[in-house]
Amino acid sequence: MDMGDYSFSTCWNVKKHQIGREMIEEIKELGFRFVELNYNVTDELLKTIEPMIEKGKIGISSVHNVFPFIDDPDYDTDSVMLGFEDEMKRSRAVEL
Repeated sequence: MDMGDYSFSTCWNVKKHQIGREMIEEIKELGFRFVELNYNVTDELLKTIEPMIEKGKIGISSVHNVFPFIDDPDYDTDSVMLGFEDEMKRSRAVEL
């Protein structure tokens, strides 16, 4: 089944995979051609996802929060991100 332009979030299966390519393949098997990369996707997972993106095997519709994941409470899911009054923190949020 082809899900057309719909996108599926990796939050559904990110916790059960150690290899990003396998995580994306599982989503593709459901018929999706696009994914949202969840903030729990690590640099390690991304290493095997990037070649898939570059080869056009999967499209990325969006990224959720800071991506890839960094272990910094200033930029976690409860962060004000672009709303920081501190200019340096706000600039870092944009960079991330």
